[in-house]
Amino acid sequence: MYSTPPRNDAIRWGVVGTGYIANTVLPDMIATEGLAVTAVCSRDAGRAAAFAQKWSIPRAFDGPEALFADPDIDAVYVGTPVSTHFPLAQAALRAGKSVLVEKPFTLDAQEARELVSLARSQNAFLMEATWTRFNAVVKAATEHVANGVIGDVRTVTTNFGRNLDSAHNAWRAELGGGALLDLGIYNVALTHHFLGGAPIRISASGTSADGFDTSCAAAMEYSRPPARLAAVRR
Repeated sequence: MYSTPPRNDAIRWGVVGTGYIANTVLPDMIATEGLAVTAVCSRDAGRAAAFAQKWSIPRAFDGPEALFADPDIDAVYVGTPVSTHFPLAQAALRAGKSVLVEKPFTLDAQEARELVSLARSQNAFLMEATWTRFNAVVKAATEHVANGVIGDVRTVTTNFGRNLDSAHNAWRAELGGGALLDLGIYNVALTHHFLGGAPIRISASGTSADGFDTSCAAAMEYSRPPARLAAVRR
C-alpha cells in the first residue's frame, strides 16, 4: 500500500489518466507532504478502478467530467497524451481547479496562450509539469550560475535521445507524438532556463516519418547573455 493518511490541510488532488506517466508520477505525489491524492479518472471505468486500488486512492471516476465537478478536489494533474492536454486543462480550469499539466504543456503556442489567459481570468494556478526544473542537479547549477561561480553563461549545449518502443505515444502523430514534443522539450526548457527569454533566431533541421519528427537539431540565438540568473530562479 502506497498511500499516506491525508492531513486536514492537505491539498486534495485528482489524477486524470492511468497510463505510464501517471503511474510514474504517483509515488512522488503520494510521498509529498501536504498533498492527498483523493480521486482518479479514466475513459475506461475498469482502468480507473484498478489504478485507484493499486495506489489506494479513495475514488475512481468514469471520465473527467465527474472528477472536475467534485467539490472535494482542489487541484488536477493531467497525465494523458499531449493531444488531450489543452481540452482537459481548459475544462479543469473552468471548473475552478488548479491544474498541473504533464509536459509538453500543449501542442502549440496558441493553445498555451489560451490556457494561461483562462487561468488568469479564473485566478487559478496553472503549471507545466517539467520535473527537471526542480531536479537537485539543475538547482545546484542554477545556484552556481546565480552566484557567479562559473561566470556568465553564454552558450548552452544539450543532447537527449532515447530508443522508444514502437508502442510509445511518441510514435503516434494523432496523439501529439514526435521527438521535439516528447523529448526535445527538456533541451529547450534547460536552454531557456539558463539563457532567459525567447530566442531571436532559430535554425533547425531533422527527420520525419508518418507526420511527425523522429529527430530534431536546433541552434537558438539569444539577443544577449544574461549577466546573472535572478534570485527568482532559485
